[in-house]
Amino acid sequence: MDTPAGIYFRPASRFAAEFMGASNILTFPVAAWDAERSRITVEADGCRIELAGERPVDRTVTVSVRPEWIRVLPAPGDRNVLEGTVLSSAFLGSMVRYRVSGPLGQVVTIEVHHPEESGICADGDRLRYQIPPDRPVFLRG
Repeated sequence: MDTPAGIYFRPASRFAAEFMGASNILTFPVAAWDAERSRITVEADGCRIELAGERPVDRTVTVSVRPEWIRVLPAPGDRNVLEGTVLSSAFLGSMVRYRVSGPLGQVVTIEVHHPEESGICADGDRLRYQIPPDRPVFLRG
C-alpha cells in the first residue's frame, strides 16, 4: 500500500509495477556486487550494466524500468548502453513508442518524448539505448 506516485516510482513487486502504468520487467544474471558503491553489475548479451541497489540475494535480479526512463542515444555511449532492432514503432504525436529487441531475448519498450529532436526510427532500424543506473527498481515476487 502506498500513494499512486509511490507505487509508480517505487513498486515493491512485479504486480505493482505492471498494475500502475507501462513497465519493462527485465531479468539479468548477476556478474558482480560492489559493496562499497552499492552497485550490482549484470551481464546482458556481452555488455555489462551497472545498477544501483542492495546486495543481491540470488544469482539473478529482476528490475522494473519505465519506458520513459530509457534514453535513446545517437552514438555509442559510455556505460549501460545496449543496442537492439526496432520491432515496432508508433508515432503518438508528442512521443514515439518503440518495441526493441532487448537483452537476453527480452523485448524493451522505450518512449521518446519530443521525437522531433532526435529523429524517428523505422521498424528494422538498429537503436542504441541507455538504462540509467539509478532508475531501475529491483522487484521481489
